[in-house]
Amino acid sequence: MRQIMAVLAENTPDVLLRVVGILRRRGLKVDSLVKSVCDDPALSRITFVFEGEPSVEQLQLQLEKPVEVHKAATVPADQSIARELALVKVQAHPAKRTQIMRLVDSHDAKVVDVESRHVVIEVTGTPEKVDALIGAVRDFGILETVRTGIVALERGVGAMQVEVEVEVETAALYRDAL
Repeated sequence: MRQIMAVLAENTPDVLLRVVGILRRRGLKVDSLVKSVCDDPALSRITFVFEGEPSVEQLQLQLEKPVEVHKAATVPADQSIARELALVKVQAHPAKRTQIMRLVDSHDAKVVDVESRHVVIEVTGTPEKVDALIGAVRDFGILETVRTGIVALERGVGAMQVEVEVEVETAALYRDAL
């Protein structure tokens, strides 16, 4: 079973190495791994997708052990929005270009670069949608493909964020100083 997990951590050079080390020690087969800076540049979010049924609670506890990690949580597939972006460079001889453009339109993708012998297609969506487009253009001759990996957010009002505890007395002192 495919599972998605997200980690909110300090944005330090070694935090990704620590998280990957935990995944490696557990022998998880990671299909996708994305690390990016959050809206707060001091934090980063690591989203990874893996196959299998390990003890998710135990994995979550292990991921939250390093000081740099604030929170780790599963992202339930049925309660989340998951997307991936891919760029696909395809051979596009002039005689086939119209056919390629129709396929691109039918997959809600777009052409982002056109050259004399190839086009670059951008597709964003579920991994299945990305796979479908790649399968549809394969016969034209794929020259190169790059995929970002899956990013996911849980639906609803909940958000993965660092909870900041501010003592009432300290907050009052700060307010009075202003």
